[in-house]
Amino acid sequence: MTLGPDFICIGAPKSGTTWLYQNLNKHLLIWLPPVKELHYFDLLFPLDRYAAIKSNPRGLFGLFKHHSRTVILRGFRQAVRRRSAKDLVWAYKYLSGEPGDDWYLSLFKRPEGVLAGDLTTDYCAISEDAVFKVKNLLPDTKIIFLMRNPIDRAWSHTKMLLPRLLGKPFAEISNDELVAYLTHPAPQLRGNYPRTLGIWEGIFGSQQLFTGFFEEVADCPRELYIRLLDYLGVDADEKYIPDGLERKVNVSRVTEVERIPDAVRGCLNELYRQDLEWLAGRFGGYASKWLAEVS
Repeated sequence: MTLGPDFICIGAPKSGTTWLYQNLNKHLLIWLPPVKELHYFDLLFPLDRYAAIKSNPRGLFGLFKHHSRTVILRGFRQAVRRRSAKDLVWAYKYLSGEPGDDWYLSLFKRPEGVLAGDLTTDYCAISEDAVFKVKNLLPDTKIIFLMRNPIDRAWSHTKMLLPRLLGKPFAEISNDELVAYLTHPAPQLRGNYPRTLGIWEGIFGSQQLFTGFFEEVADCPRELYIRLLDYLGVDADEKYIPDGLERKVNVSRVTEVERIPDAVRGCLNELYRQDLEWLAGRFGGYASKWLAEVS
């Protein structure tokens, strides 16, 4: 049996990683945990990136602290409903084990010849010390990073997260509250792609880092999927390509009240303009289109 992940998807959040998880999970030569995000390395090296909402008694820090176990318990209940013995055994191992490197590696136990992965999107925001920890523990693991227009990504993530944190409907959140959250250094880490790429490439090297774009999930999902399988060194034969790659996941209907207000959009444009210029210069293509939208 083999332990530890062969690849890690580090994000970015709200950039197609759920689509990736669901479709990689259908490949016969890839094994993924029954719960998408394990949050091991970000819990080992927590950043005080949630200070913006410390005034809330539930707070994001508290939510983050208990997030992993909460999600596992949810997965445990799902396993009971599915009557999946393997998922139940895995959930028991997760819940009963003492967190540490050996425990983490054991969560990926699978047969020889099968690849395993950890898809935890908050890894895009971890510190350089944390990435060195990943490298020391998993020197040969391959890194996957999917990017989305950082403005759209920030807004999508804020719509999902901020109502929970503030304890009120999105429609009741003021522009001032939105700007205060979006401009705080903590939430920006998830959308700071130059920082993420600089740290992970600097430690792992560019050959161990796969980059893709959220738009590819909609425009050319089959090509993206095959390109990723080739990078992972997994058989991309037709029999391994799942049906429904074009199917969207985690899609929320955008109501008029959830569109970016002009004042907030102007703030986001200025906040991310420099990053967008850097991304356009490096990647062109979709990144150049992102820059054109703020020019």
